[in-house]
Amino acid sequence: MTTHNMITPIAADLVPAVATPCFVVMEDRVLHNLRVTAQACGGVERLMPHVKTHRAAWLVALLLANGVDAFKASTLTEVEMVLAAGATRVTWAFPTVNPQNIGRFVELATIFPKAELTGLVDSRKGLEVWTRLLDGAPPSINLRIDLDPEMGRTGVPMNQTALELARAVARLGRLAGWHLYDGHIRGAYDERKVEVQKLADTLETLQSGLRGDGIDVDAIGACSYTFDLWPRSVMRHVSPGTWVYSNAEHLRELAHHNWVAAGFVLTTVVSTRNGTATLDAGSKAISPDKPQRQRFQGVGDIVLMNEEHTVIRCDTLDTGDRLLLVPEHTCTTAYLYNHALVRSIDGQWGYRDQLGNERSIVALTGRPPVGGRIPTSVGVSLQPETPQLAESSKHPSTGGHYSLWRKAGGMIYVAGQVPRDRERNILGDSIEEQTTAVLNNLRLVLEDAGTDFSRLVRVQAYLSDISEFQRFNAVYAKVMGLAAPVRTTIGCALNGVRVEVDAVAEAGDVTGGA
Repeated sequence: MTTHNMITPIAADLVPAVATPCFVVMEDRVLHNLRVTAQACGGVERLMPHVKTHRAAWLVALLLANGVDAFKASTLTEVEMVLAAGATRVTWAFPTVNPQNIGRFVELATIFPKAELTGLVDSRKGLEVWTRLLDGAPPSINLRIDLDPEMGRTGVPMNQTALELARAVARLGRLAGWHLYDGHIRGAYDERKVEVQKLADTLETLQSGLRGDGIDVDAIGACSYTFDLWPRSVMRHVSPGTWVYSNAEHLRELAHHNWVAAGFVLTTVVSTRNGTATLDAGSKAISPDKPQRQRFQGVGDIVLMNEEHTVIRCDTLDTGDRLLLVPEHTCTTAYLYNHALVRSIDGQWGYRDQLGNERSIVALTGRPPVGGRIPTSVGVSLQPETPQLAESSKHPSTGGHYSLWRKAGGMIYVAGQVPRDRERNILGDSIEEQTTAVLNNLRLVLEDAGTDFSRLVRVQAYLSDISEFQRFNAVYAKVMGLAAPVRTTIGCALNGVRVEVDAVAEAGDVTGGA
């Protein structure tokens, strides 16, 4: 049976036979949403999309190819993903005082020296941490003052306090300007327009204060409900959220933008009874931050929802039918999936990687963070198991002073593997040959450590030429087979090879090599 989406008709039968629940994306609809969003704000060059909506490197590359040149991100993993995809202007839109997080951001500037990186600060405490960690850092890192438009979340009040903080950052020589997120503004169009104008007048007062000091900077910000209302003279870049995929909420409340649903959850009816149908997409599959009965639209009312199931009121569905659900909130839905099934412009279907719920792990320093302490009451030991070193004739020489693998906390940590044999000869010329060699080396090291591909948790791949990603990915998928660890792929300079891979795996039942 073919069931249509009630918001924007799409037959679920168009989607190939795949395991469900599955996150599905229509690339042509993404590009439609880009066109109408750019038109609404006055041009694609004014857009600064927030990547938390999709967390997908392939989508960053698609937007870059269609004129977008600046991006916002919430997490360090997102920042790294955007940079690896080829972006050169990234704003980390998350003010923090955590020195480990800030330190990693500063490190990214050295890894991607051609990129302009911008962080946010909203307090003297935060500025103190940034000042310390920016000492000797690349000049490509700048800061924006995060303003609080009475939303009450983060940001400094839009008054003299903001001016003083901006002047302090300017004395460091790193002031990029202002950042203002006004996600609390809702209501009718005219009501939103009035609220935006009030904020614009206040922001212009702050700008005048800086110009009086000879400081001329810009502002970025806005949200889905306001991006088309901010005067260009006041707000240089605007960052509407969710528009890439859109969602049920915006399709209802912002219909004038002509967005269409581009991201869906494909689900299967697994049971029917008494005028209801049970779907295999539960609370772990769609819009986890929304009230239970508002998680999605496109079918009947939600009766109840559990972790793996949702019961909807509908007497026209049969067991085995498939549905495309429109999430109420697509950002938090995409976060639940490490892959998206994408229909490309040419109509071809294929899986593409996205970050899902992946976050950066900053190495433990063995000491409390500056100005804080490590709690001792959480019941978890931070002391790793005694590291175990392995050398084996089966796998390549380390070629340096480090371990090929170590075991700690029940996990196996594998050093970066390159396409070289034990004599350090490069194996293969093409990206396909070198990827095969790298993964074979990884397999041998995992075997020596008593584990295998099936226990891989995370893989991090480094490509000397990120444009070879698709070719790398084709070989990777073939060699890995059913193994599907989380993965991040980064473009960076490598020492004479095309690809390098490191990994983390669960320890196996065998203790070999320890």
